[in-house]
Amino acid sequence: MRRANSRQNYPGIMPGAEILLWVKGATYVKRALKILDSIEQQDIDLCDVSPDYYRYLGQCIMTRNIPHLYGMAQHRAYQKTDFLTWGSGR
Repeated sequence: MRRANSRQNYPGIMPGAEILLWVKGATYVKRALKILDSIEQQDIDLCDVSPDYYRYLGQCIMTRNIPHLYGMAQHRAYQKTDFLTWGSGR
């Protein structure tokens, strides 16, 4: 079984980094990078973050709202649902 790609990919851009393509202004770019850094500091690979969180993060940044941080509990929940949806055959 082949897994459908639920992310929109851009050549040369890492998953999640596409939100930075739409962020304008130093303040918002810094905010986005700070959030991505906080995810990496939890030893979560940015490539493994829930695509829904990236969509949410992009919307929050674009609408100038403060997003909740992606934490280990949310990441585990995503991994569990991702496994149940797609099984172990990635």
